[in-house]
Amino acid sequence: MNEWQLTRYLIDAKKCIDSLLYIDKNIDSISNLNIYEIIEAKLRHFYINLCILLDNGLSSTILKNLKKEDDIIKNIYYERDKNYAHKDINYERKELDNRKSLICKLQKEIEYCFKVCEEKLPKCITINYVSYDKNLFRFANQISPILEKELKNVLYSNNNLINGENYKVFNDTEEIKNVANNNEYAVIIENGLTLKEGLQNRQDSCIKINVLYNLNTWCTISQKDENILEINEKDFIATLNVIKNR
Repeated sequence: MNEWQLTRYLIDAKKCIDSLLYIDKNIDSISNLNIYEIIEAKLRHFYINLCILLDNGLSSTILKNLKKEDDIIKNIYYERDKNYAHKDINYERKELDNRKSLICKLQKEIEYCFKVCEEKLPKCITINYVSYDKNLFRFANQISPILEKELKNVLYSNNNLINGENYKVFNDTEEIKNVANNNEYAVIIENGLTLKEGLQNRQDSCIKINVLYNLNTWCTISQKDENILEINEKDFIATLNVIKNR
């Protein structure tokens, strides 16, 4: 794997933390869902993606030593191997006090993996946590496909892209092995309903663009501007309520 193919798995793991942040912040709005099952699915995806990053971002010798000597790495593979890739009868979960403790643990683990694999990752990569989950956000705010289409027409006056050429859509970095001519493909960059979703979408799109065209683009937001994401979400909810009450 090249550096951007590896980045895909790092960012996929990061988005699992984003989902848990959203669950913790909006638990009342989604409490009728099976929260335990959702969290378990996010944890499974988190640990499998981190192990893909470690397996391909470190030499076999270094990884072997870390698995023996490093407590964080040992725990990551323990969770993947004993619980999420398999269901071993001798698996013992380390119970945490609450969701916030779990999120802090996952952040520590992903940032540690980011550090140990940094030589194999692009220098421009950032980990930007946002309390957002695309599917749960739509459920919590009762956004149907019809309502979403109306929202996008209000939010984005030029939502439809007109292009004189037809391209195949490059949907996933793992598809690169099947691409014979990258000039036949294009990456769709979606705005999303909020800036949080827009940031996630743009980072995903950057990764796909870089894998497809061998480029080095990235999208991020500075810490001082993170409050803009929360303001934008509140503004979106206000717009949503106006449209619902028409």
